[in-house]
Amino acid sequence: MRLLLLQAQLLLVLRRLFTTALLLLAQLLLVLRRLIATTLLATALLATTLLLLAQLLLVLRRLVSSALLPAGLQL
Repeated sequence: MRLLLLQAQLLLVLRRLFTTALLLLAQLLLVLRRLIATTLLATALLATTLLLLAQLLLVLRRLVSSALLPAGLQL
C-alpha cells in the first residue's frame, strides 16, 4: 500500500515537473520570437537608413555637379 502511495506521489511530482518544463519552454519561445522580431525591425531600420543615405549622397552629387558645370568643371 505504501509503495502505491509513493508511486502516486512520484507520478504527481513528475507531472508537475513536466508541466513546469513545458511552461518554461513556451516562455523561452516567446522571448525568442520577440528577439527575432526586434532583430528584424532593427535590420529593416538600418537598411532604410542606408538607402536614405545613398539617396542623399546622389542628390548631393547632382547638386555639386550642377554647381561645377557653369565653371566648366566635372566630378
